[in-house]
Amino acid sequence: MMGLFFLIGALAILVALILFGFVGCTAFGEAPSASPPPKPGDPPTPPDTPPDYYLTITRTPDLVAYWRLGEPDQPVPTSGGKAKSQVGGFHGDYFTLNPVTIPDNLHHSPATAGKINLGITPGLLELKPQDSNPCIQTDGGYVKVPFNDALNPPQFTFEAWVSPDSLLDPKFYYCLVESTGKPGTFGKKTGWGLYLGPADITSISGPLYWQVWMGDGLTAYKMVAIANGTDTPTKLRLTYLALTFDGQNLQLFLYYPNTNQEIGIKTLRGAQNPNVTNFKRNDNSAATGRGDFFIGTGSNLTLIGAAQRLYPFKGKIQEVALYKRDLSAPNNAGLQSTLASHEMNGGNL
Repeated sequence: MMGLFFLIGALAILVALILFGFVGCTAFGEAPSASPPPKPGDPPTPPDTPPDYYLTITRTPDLVAYWRLGEPDQPVPTSGGKAKSQVGGFHGDYFTLNPVTIPDNLHHSPATAGKINLGITPGLLELKPQDSNPCIQTDGGYVKVPFNDALNPPQFTFEAWVSPDSLLDPKFYYCLVESTGKPGTFGKKTGWGLYLGPADITSISGPLYWQVWMGDGLTAYKMVAIANGTDTPTKLRLTYLALTFDGQNLQLFLYYPNTNQEIGIKTLRGAQNPNVTNFKRNDNSAATGRGDFFIGTGSNLTLIGAAQRLYPFKGKIQEVALYKRDLSAPNNAGLQSTLASHEMNGGNL
């Protein structure tokens, strides 16, 4: 009789488990994922990548291109080796500059090893040891994305996670990204660029500052905004950058995570120019347009002989995104929503 009661009890427990499917139980007390389930039409989450940041970026309206720069280690350049754009199909190619042992002091361009390392781990946004979200590390390496009008919207937001090399020389300029047209006489060209460099080209010491350069093709390509020297000296460490431009007003926001002094979205600080007048986007014009989109190097100058690219960046770069809208505009509730969600989901904040 005892055996019968035991059998009936075991069967009852088994039926209950089947009917209720272990409701409310998670193996080993593991919390359910905080990421919302994908919505119909959402791009798939790549394997082995933290889903929250990827979904935050790809669900943002008006996203034009998104280069994760997380390709595995491979020779550069390589046949078929691409810096893949997760959105839009604007894939780039990895290249390296020729090594330069003597800096170009005339143009304030540094020497370079002419190298780029792909698949660097831990990447900038790797939070846990098991994460696999690598980044690139450059010292004369860059990504070249062929010209496309969509990559040059009249209004835009550019963002990236960057960790500059700690030994950058304050006498030189280092270009993170640039989309400019053909260089004309005396440096006249269209488009824009985001640089790290001295506040004054005659300076030979002092900190480096993030700064924005723009051109209209008629006057010299020049700096139009720089991080405030008393409020936001550039920290050569992990930095979230967001550059917004509404066609006239420009803002550059910087955020340094994981510091005791600067925590929270309210410490996004940078530079602004309330009235940018010397800007004409890189376009199809025959004289000053149709330049490519570059990540990790800057201006293409035609000197005596062949053209050369200058201002190679040195450091780590990851999660580069471009939007065809100013994401700090009032209809986005400013930085308290759209861009705030981006930097807060960055991974290791």
